[in-house]
Amino acid sequence: MTAFRIGADQVDRADRSFPVVIQREREAALGSRLSGILSAVRVKVGDRLRKGSVVAAIRAENVHAERTRILAARNELRSRVARQQSLFAIGAISKAELEASQAELRAVEASLSAADFDIRSAVVEMPFDGVVLAVQGEVGEVSLPGKSIARVADVTSPLIARAKIPEGIAQHLRRGQVMQVSVPGRDGPLDARLLRVGLQSDPRTGTVDVDFALPAYLNSLPSGAIGSVRVPDVSQNFAGGGQRVPIEALLEIEGEAAYIYVVDSKTQQALRTKARLLGVDTDWVRICCLPVGSVIIVDGAGFVKDHEVVAPRLL
Repeated sequence: MTAFRIGADQVDRADRSFPVVIQREREAALGSRLSGILSAVRVKVGDRLRKGSVVAAIRAENVHAERTRILAARNELRSRVARQQSLFAIGAISKAELEASQAELRAVEASLSAADFDIRSAVVEMPFDGVVLAVQGEVGEVSLPGKSIARVADVTSPLIARAKIPEGIAQHLRRGQVMQVSVPGRDGPLDARLLRVGLQSDPRTGTVDVDFALPAYLNSLPSGAIGSVRVPDVSQNFAGGGQRVPIEALLEIEGEAAYIYVVDSKTQQALRTKARLLGVDTDWVRICCLPVGSVIIVDGAGFVKDHEVVAPRLL
């Protein structure tokens, strides 16, 4: 019985190019959680601001009016609770009656805190020291939750290239991998290290945000510039990629599914494993996507039972 170990050289890599947006690692789209009319926009593109500087403000008369109403109710309840505490001390009211008023006071105080938070939210402030990249709001416009009023960046943070990559390709990428990125003003691609792969895919596009660290000497590139990155595609959705294994390893084919025996590295058991069949090349088949280092049974696979302990000889 012989076996075959899948090495990095058995992975057919068909590179694909994806657009990237150059940006600072620390950027933010600033807006308000409130709906309202923009009463002030105090910044312009290129302004350098300190943390806490006012960027914009929303007219919030209704919020102030609601706070005034809640404050009056809070003061009235405080007086009531104070009177009831005196009455309870002499046995004139029950404990349940006093506790009901105290609970009502706590609820109103929570509403007052929420109103104070709303009032603070009507003023949009700079979250860190930085520069204004874009201004998207104007005085008199309606501001809605989630709508950006201004985009800002911390220019001391590293420059990154962000790509939106299909989930089937992104799941095979690993932090620290080096890719070829092309950026404006540079002749030829340069090496960029993969920083992170997003944890969630966009349900509308099926893509994942992938960030690449750019060299420090590119620090003068403007945020928002467009470049590209070349990414090796070994996903099951791309016919040009995959892993080559000897055709003798195949146990069965069902449509696009190929079944092979993979030897468990801990138990030495032969495990019947399903892979995606990508194509056949004479003496080899192309499948996706087993981990590099996997040992598959080649000669004698048809005589092995699932979960049988084996000791094959590596080719």
